[in-house]
Amino acid sequence: MPHSLHTTLCALMLALPAVALAQEEAPAEEVVVEEMPAQDVPVDESATPAEEAAVPAEPTEEAAAPTEEAAPPAEEAAADASATGEPIAEEGAATAAALRSRIDGYSLVKSDLKIGPGSDDGDGYGVRALLVAGEHSVATAEYQTASFSKSGLDIDQLRVGMGVTRANSATGLYVEFDQIDLEDETADGPGVHGRYVVAFGPVEVHGSLGHLWLRDSNEQIWGPEISAGAAFAFGSFGVFADYRMSKLEAQDSGVDVELTDIRAGVRFYF
Repeated sequence: MPHSLHTTLCALMLALPAVALAQEEAPAEEVVVEEMPAQDVPVDESATPAEEAAVPAEPTEEAAAPTEEAAPPAEEAAADASATGEPIAEEGAATAAALRSRIDGYSLVKSDLKIGPGSDDGDGYGVRALLVAGEHSVATAEYQTASFSKSGLDIDQLRVGMGVTRANSATGLYVEFDQIDLEDETADGPGVHGRYVVAFGPVEVHGSLGHLWLRDSNEQIWGPEISAGAAFAFGSFGVFADYRMSKLEAQDSGVDVELTDIRAGVRFYF
């Protein structure tokens, strides 16, 4: 018995520390974290929304100021062109060269006169002018004299008129007063001509078709008149050559009068 008691006590003594140790190693209690309810944060009503708070950026001085490299106005461009001696194109100006006033002096290279069945040759000279009066109007004048060897006749012609033309061109309709003096007889009256001019740089080619209504002391003398020619201009001067034929008929006597001239001369523009 004493040995059994002693054994039991020893077993108790060994068991007590194990129990105590088991109590100390008991699992820790779970910690529960309570969530705090969200509190309402007061809103500052004075604060403006982002759209209102955004302030547009002010334009910088570089953006506001016009660039210095911008194209100069027309006045400055015209001044630059004038300084460099370059021609300045005016608004509405025609691309073709402008019609210029001119004075011609010429010689009759050949002049043929036919009256009825007879004919005669002669020579002479003349002077004529064209004055630009406006954009669509010109004034014309011509004087010519010719002497014929066989018959000894002298024929003087005087023509003065006005023309309505295209802008910057001699093309147009011309009305003239024509006078032809044949010795002691004078025939005069109106004449109408349509003139067409084409320019190829300094070269000008023209053609004309018209009609004369003349009258002397005895009868009327009517008939067509044609001309054609060319001119070459260099600066303020030029040269030209042309051909003109007047084919007239006396209305009462039926006599035909034909006068043909080939002319060449010099021209001065102004």
